[in-house]
Amino acid sequence: MDVVSVVGPDAVKAVLADPGKNFSAKLAIDAFMKDFIGRAILARDFEDHRYHRRIMQSAFKSGPMKTYLDRMTPHIALGLRRCESEQFFLFHPFIKKLSLRLASGIFLGLEQGSDLDRINSALVVMMNGAISPIRLKIPGLAFNEGLVKRQLIADYISELIVERRKNPSMDMLSEFCNAKSEEGEQFSDSDIIDHMIFMWLAAHETTTSLLCHVMYRICQFPEWQSRLREECYGIGKPAIDYEDLPKLDLMDWVIKETLRLHPPAPITMRTSLRECEFYGFQIPANTLISIGPGISHFLEEYWSNPQQFDPLRFSPERAEDKSHTHAYVPFGGGAHTCIGMHFAAMQVKAVLYQMLLNHSWETPAGYDPKFKMTPIPKPKDDLPIKMTNFPRRSQFH
Repeated sequence: MDVVSVVGPDAVKAVLADPGKNFSAKLAIDAFMKDFIGRAILARDFEDHRYHRRIMQSAFKSGPMKTYLDRMTPHIALGLRRCESEQFFLFHPFIKKLSLRLASGIFLGLEQGSDLDRINSALVVMMNGAISPIRLKIPGLAFNEGLVKRQLIADYISELIVERRKNPSMDMLSEFCNAKSEEGEQFSDSDIIDHMIFMWLAAHETTTSLLCHVMYRICQFPEWQSRLREECYGIGKPAIDYEDLPKLDLMDWVIKETLRLHPPAPITMRTSLRECEFYGFQIPANTLISIGPGISHFLEEYWSNPQQFDPLRFSPERAEDKSHTHAYVPFGGGAHTCIGMHFAAMQVKAVLYQMLLNHSWETPAGYDPKFKMTPIPKPKDDLPIKMTNFPRRSQFH
């Protein structure tokens, strides 16, 4: 197919802001993921998108966010304890499993037990089907198996919706079931299913990718690992509370610099709705647009030594990310800016805090990882790691 590639902060802003409503997210997503995410928030345009986003925003206010953090804290501690005896292990499968368990608990309220294992396994099969290049509904093929598991998950969520509408729990599904916009608008059951499946998929995959890259970078630069650990010690708790998040400035800069160098979604897609002129070029109607925000993260006119890992570029004194409104866009921009970006940052900080408080981390000497870039960047060798335990500080308990 023909694809128009759009790069550079000005061009990225023009497409993502889209004042002329020339570019559709829905058509681009439908071409690849419609069978799996349905009419999720990502696959909606313009007023329809605004309608759903207005309702969804209530699930990401401070009250629910505090609840999500409280729910994930013990699961992070349990996950780390389970690998303490191993010392040497592969970080990617470990953190992917932990991220999936956190997502299942926070989004659907699933805890230990047969339902958790069954639904998590179905989600993995569904994800494999979603990225399969052979997209035929033939039994035995990954694409078809993914669709079967997608239906299983949809049926399971449908049953939970009935319960959550009557008896809300401390999970995102309950928030979606009872969410209302200021105008009193609510989601239908089918809306909730599509939104939940997409959020569940996106959250654990992107968080896994980000944590892998953060781990690689703080092993590559152990001085930054030490600085982050001291910042965690300054909080003086075994796990962070919601009110502690703004206190982790250094961790925030490390996460942002990692997102600059390794954006979990380095390409965003749109489809042109009509023929339009764009910076002197004619774009035909119904043409796929590939937006490369990650390229903007390496342009020397906006970033000093852009190939270098330098979290201090995000400090207030330098603020290189403010050089252009779209020089730094790891969570997209415009109306489709990731609604869960603050949730993702909170989860990554919560995991990193407990990881750094009681453990040090190393990669093999001279380690130079290679990354598989699609659909979500991940280390090809699963990131071999050595973990050393620290004595737990009694004053934190």
